[in-house]
Amino acid sequence: LGNVASESIDVTYTDFITAGVGSVAADGASFNFANNTITVDGIANIKVFNAAGQQVAAEANVSSLSLNGLNRGVYLIVVAKDNALKAYKVAVK
Repeated sequence: LGNVASESIDVTYTDFITAGVGSVAADGASFNFANNTITVDGIANIKVFNAAGQQVAAEANVSSLSLNGLNRGVYLIVVAKDNALKAYKVAVK
């Protein structure tokens, strides 16, 4: 049948809605969400998923991404940077 390889990854998750904060800094990286715009420290790949799990936006090698074109709602933001994944739950208003 073939060989199967598996890699484990660590994902850090921050819930901005429950935490009531607009930015977080950890592990030498920072993430800011203000005025429906995601800003990261440095360059990253950013993907945005709606509550149904559908990818609704994505940009590669960017330091910011505007969510102004999205409907109001809760979204999961996945930031890939320096071989690490970080996930953030945000509300677009």
